[in-house]
Amino acid sequence: MSSTKGYSSEEENKNFIRSYIDEIFNKRDLSSIQRYFGGGSIENSLQAGKHGVGSGQFISEFFKAFPD
Repeated sequence: MSSTKGYSSEEENKNFIRSYIDEIFNKRDLSSIQRYFGGGSIENSLQAGKHGVGSGQFISEFFKAFPD
């Protein structure tokens, strides 16, 4: 099934994940986490918090531990 833009769902998913990795891990732009963990997101961990808060904290600590 393809979207109205002419891209398949698989292509859109790949592009979404590529942009997530590039923005969060390569560019280290933690402010963009809100875009990926929007209002309806659910993190499957009690410690994670809502809307990417836990993921942002985890990734921030990861960057501190592994600065390179």
